[in-house]
Amino acid sequence: MKTHLFSNFRVALILSLFFIAGNIIYAQKTVEANLPSSDLETKGKKDTKIEVTGEIVSDFIWRGMSFSGEALNRRNNEAYKGTNFVPSFQPTIDIHTPLDGFKVQLWGNFQLTDRQNRDSDYRLLQSYPGGPGPSYIGQPASGDACVDSIAGNGVNNPQVNTACAPNQVFGQGIKPYREHNGMKNSDGLFTAFSYSFDKSKWGNFTVGTWFYNTFHKSYSNTVVEPGNPRPRPSRMAWQEYYIFWKLPFFEAANPTLSYYTQVSQENSGSQVGKNYLSFSLSHEFFEGKFFRITPSTNVGYTFSNNNVESRNGIQDITTSLKFNLADFFIKGTHVHRPNLYMYDSDYYFGATGGLANRTTNDGMIVDPSKVYGADKQYMLDLVDQLFPRANDPINTYLKEKLTLQKIQRNLFWFSIGYTKTF
Repeated sequence: MKTHLFSNFRVALILSLFFIAGNIIYAQKTVEANLPSSDLETKGKKDTKIEVTGEIVSDFIWRGMSFSGEALNRRNNEAYKGTNFVPSFQPTIDIHTPLDGFKVQLWGNFQLTDRQNRDSDYRLLQSYPGGPGPSYIGQPASGDACVDSIAGNGVNNPQVNTACAPNQVFGQGIKPYREHNGMKNSDGLFTAFSYSFDKSKWGNFTVGTWFYNTFHKSYSNTVVEPGNPRPRPSRMAWQEYYIFWKLPFFEAANPTLSYYTQVSQENSGSQVGKNYLSFSLSHEFFEGKFFRITPSTNVGYTFSNNNVESRNGIQDITTSLKFNLADFFIKGTHVHRPNLYMYDSDYYFGATGGLANRTTNDGMIVDPSKVYGADKQYMLDLVDQLFPRANDPINTYLKEKLTLQKIQRNLFWFSIGYTKTF
């Protein structure tokens, strides 16, 4: 019932917005029809204006989601933290075209540190990056027949020949691997096309679409191909359509209602139909002066976080304070996640160490610092030996006490940058 309700609401909202946009276009054409020909000739003759911004941020966080900080925690086997320093360069080019109201925007993210892959799981032997294998000599079977045969019987044992493929040789196909976890996987390019209608008594409307594509192939821990246990190679290719409505009241606070609907096939289509509705406020004090201050806040609500879980709720409350010194600026941002169940999912964090998130409503997730290494693996194996019965509640309780941490409710990041208009 709830799913149909939100589906009907989405359709009604889209139709309503198109109806309003259509009326604005009609009103705009009516006004133009009554303008003198000289004014019509002047209208539309506009030079291209290009605004370029270079910004260095301490963490790539958007809509409450950390695209680099939490990935760095997994790469370095660290507990998830509210503040990470994993700097990236984020350039923005806004092209205001001669076509009045039409804008093209290019935005990029380029990680500056920890770009290379790292061996984070400390497996002694593996068939492929991220694959199963022993973390200490004598560890119980991992499930990889070739690795288990070599680890249990030695390299020259005849059983190895039957358990391993011809290219699986100790030191070559069978060896420790670096996982595909370099921060370069967060590099990407955002391209947006938008059109802003002339201001009317209804306010300002902007419609558009954007695409975000990563440059490097990464591997998903949550989506695998049938019959293939290896992590699935993928590249993020994210697209949304959007409409912004700058409301016609309290204009000093720039109240803006924004609606985004996702159409791209992220995670094998599980993200299709995801909708994000936000309301934002901002105001620039001392506009036009050398020194300026701009506080802003944004409240974002998500309809259906993915097609599997279909959760709805406030995804983020993002508040920032920006200080401008002429063309230079510094900015501090706080992100609050009021509904942790929007993040309590392996679709967001991934199954760290192969440990699935059993309960997705407790605000807990697997701590990357408590999974890998001989000592931690030995403790988990000891629990299995002491309580070997399938679905033993004591086994489950002890493992979760050993591996889980609270999801971070508050995130912080800061940036410094420069803007120039040509």
